[in-house]
Amino acid sequence: MAHFRTFASAAALQDFLLQEAGPGTLTVVPHQRLAHQVWQRQRQACLAAGKSAWEPLPLLTLGAWWRELYRRLWLPHISAPHLQRLALWLKALQAGPALEGAQPDLAWAQALDEAYETLVRHGLHDLSPRFDDPPVVAWRRQVTRIYEELLQAEGLRSPAQAALELLATLEQGRLPLPEKILVVGLETPAPLEAAWLDAVGRRTQVLRLMVRGNPA
Repeated sequence: MAHFRTFASAAALQDFLLQEAGPGTLTVVPHQRLAHQVWQRQRQACLAAGKSAWEPLPLLTLGAWWRELYRRLWLPHISAPHLQRLALWLKALQAGPALEGAQPDLAWAQALDEAYETLVRHGLHDLSPRFDDPPVVAWRRQVTRIYEELLQAEGLRSPAQAALELLATLEQGRLPLPEKILVVGLETPAPLEAAWLDAVGRRTQVLRLMVRGNPA
């Protein structure tokens, strides 16, 4: 079960991370900017203490942690990088039906990728055709089916698909976890993220960290 701790400011939260994050502890951050801020403060403290070398604190976004765990599974397929996913979306757009009044391009591929990941993470991914689908929704379902076929043919998984596999592997007890995990933010996680954090919290020590005061 996860425990919660709140801080009056982002600076107080960073102070805590500098004290608590270390060997055996993974810190999941909401964005890379926070990781760089903490690493910079760690660097300054180490230099002030006369150290010439140090190990950066283990700080990862949830997505980066999922990618690392997925690589460690040594599955016959891999999680598709962003640019490769966009290339597959472009292929799917070219192979799919035309959408009246539109000329799908890279911006369309980016929008479809973001929508796909969001729908899967929220448990709303459904490609079943419906008689009352608006034309653009029916078109999106057809293009998405082609995209998934392309992923499968290339031995790839989207990040959200990979996360679902990781969750299943975790539930089977086949995924090693750190002794302690600090989770910063993620106050309103998507259902997939919430299920992951709940499952992790049943298997190792999880401390949820949040700022409730001045964010500066």
